[in-house]
Amino acid sequence: MARLAAGQIVAVLRILADGNAARIAGGETADAVAADAVAAAGKAFGTLRKGLPYGGTA
Repeated sequence: MARLAAGQIVAVLRILADGNAARIAGGETADAVAADAVAAAGKAFGTLRKGLPYGGTA
């Protein structure tokens, strides 16, 4: 179960990073992207957290 959870976390990180990089490559500054990036990360990891089992034995 831990490997599956780790894979999901890495996937979320990659998707978020790709989105940020695309915006910056499109001409936006890191400062302009930052607030949206923080909000997207909070939402993504909040959603992920709800779906991961905590305290399980697997």
